Amino acid sequence: MSVSGIAVVLSPAVTDRGADLLAIAAAASEHGFDGVWLPEHTHIPVHHPRTGPPELVPPAYRRLLDPYVALAAVASRFPQLSIGTCLTLAAQHEPVSLARALATLDRLSGGRLTIGVGFGWLLEEFEAYGHNASDRAAITEEVIEIITALWTQEQVTHSGAHLRIDATWSGPAPLQLPRPPILLGAGAHRSTYRRIARWADGWIAPLPACRAPILLEAVTQLRSEWQLAGRPGEPTIAALARLDKPAAIAEAIDLAQAAGCSALVLVTLVQDQPDLLRLLDAAAVTLQAS
Repeated sequence: MSVSGIAVVLSPAVTDRGADLLAIAAAASEHGFDGVWLPEHTHIPVHHPRTGPPELVPPAYRRLLDPYVALAAVASRFPQLSIGTCLTLAAQHEPVSLARALATLDRLSGGRLTIGVGFGWLLEEFEAYGHNASDRAAITEEVIEIITALWTQEQVTHSGAHLRIDATWSGPAPLQLPRPPILLGAGAHRSTYRRIARWADGWIAPLPACRAPILLEAVTQLRSEWQLAGRPGEPTIAALARLDKPAAIAEAIDLAQAAGCSALVLVTLVQDQPDLLRLLDAAAVTLQAS
């Protein structure tokens, strides 16, 4: 369901105790949605006082399906749907294993993968892997550097501030070359735009940034940083909107079109399957009228 040239994808927080992923993907496909992108939390620490109170973390995040395995199921069942992550917490992964999983997923899906990458906002979740939370952006950048090298070079060596890989061979390569699109999901800040210009292919604008005039100004700054970095073409931009607010979806489409976005990602934490299906029905009606 491309609306005004903007791909509309669904990003549900699917667990083992809520709506069935394949049933939701089937409904999204029937309504003409362009894809399904899934979030990632590897675990949720029971205690996270530095990040905030317990109610800050939605209960669904405790039991999310593994996005890479789940997306493989979606890709095999629904060949018309694109697949993606929103977001991969790259710094919480060993980079060689992550590169292999993503490349395999892209190859077996016929090159339908988009990789949304985030630094992670739950400090204690990240620090459980033995790193300081203040280093998560730097480690993410190293992970992206490593997986890109693994996909484009026969032999890879990496010696960075945080990660080290001795000379190694590792495949497979993804079907999309040199790599599937990598979009950084981070706040509307100049540091974000500079990181995108340096090592990503575009931006997933978070919900707080998806309001006019914030998004319009942010996109202008991002494109300026992109040009200053000497990158060809333009960055890919995806905006977020909440599936459970159908009245705001039409406004989100208009804003995304004005900002030159290529995708609108409808996110939801709703777990009840009948409720989620009703929201999809309502969103489809709104989008078809846009």
